Amino acid sequence: MSTHSTLAKVKNDIHQPYLARIIKVLPQIQDHLLFQIKFEDPKTTSNFNYRPGQFVELSVIGSGEAPISLATPLEQIYT
Repeated sequence: MSTHSTLAKVKNDIHQPYLARIIKVLPQIQDHLLFQIKFEDPKTTSNFNYRPGQFVELSVIGSGEAPISLATPLEQIYT
């Protein structure tokens, strides 16, 4: 019988919430906004990967949540 635990810590768990702040909101067209966010933990920023077309579930504590599309290429950096 194995003495190893069957539970393992999942690295970069996609279901784990990560805190971030909205640092810029840019109006695009009517009813569309571009949000620039920054993760609170720099390690989260360096580990965050996605492909255009994927989405994240964003929550505003006390207000609700919504699915948001990621359309910008990961290589594009805003300053």
